[in-house]
Amino acid sequence: MVQHRFLLVTYPAQGHINPSLQYAKRLINTTGAHVTFVTSLSAHHHIGNGSIPDGLTYAPFSDGYDDGFKPGDNIDHYMSELRHHGAQAITDLVVASANEGHPYTCLVYSLLLPWSAGMAHELHLPRVLLWIQPATVFDIYYYYFNGYKDLIRDNTSSGTNNVLPCPIELPATHEAVERERGEGLVVVEVGGVVVLDRVTCLSILDVRVVKTGLDVD
Repeated sequence: MVQHRFLLVTYPAQGHINPSLQYAKRLINTTGAHVTFVTSLSAHHHIGNGSIPDGLTYAPFSDGYDDGFKPGDNIDHYMSELRHHGAQAITDLVVASANEGHPYTCLVYSLLLPWSAGMAHELHLPRVLLWIQPATVFDIYYYYFNGYKDLIRDNTSSGTNNVLPCPIELPATHEAVERERGEGLVVVEVGGVVVLDRVTCLSILDVRVVKTGLDVD
């Protein structure tokens, strides 16, 4: 039986690292897969020094901000460097693993890293996005892009005409993302964690939910 090898790439922030790391451990414990956890050096420094389960390895990379993103740093430059160095790290890992005769079978990435999906495509790897936000947020995205955009937008500003404000902020709902519409989407729900194959759920036209039976903490 072939052992699956996952490359799990996560954005270097605590809110991404914690759920991604728990998912990696659960994936190992329930399937026997091997998971390589990829994030920047600055984030890796904050991961606890507890015991590392068999099947989990860390592959931190330098994004040029090894001390982390600081107030006053240019966010556009930071994201550009993260993408540049992260893409190279993914390529190096995938190529090296294939040359050693142990190729990766899937790339999993967290939010804010859509370029990871592009890299997986170039490297001929299946890819899925690990949904780390509440299911309610997933629901909001779905309705926003399926007929309720104006209603949600009209209720995100301060309340007027006796209408209470609706404090919803949808990241990445700009026109560039709207051009991503038009492709189908496969969604896998693992316990309460949703994994899907497209950038967040902004392209939902056809959703297929598959229960895996895993109980994610």
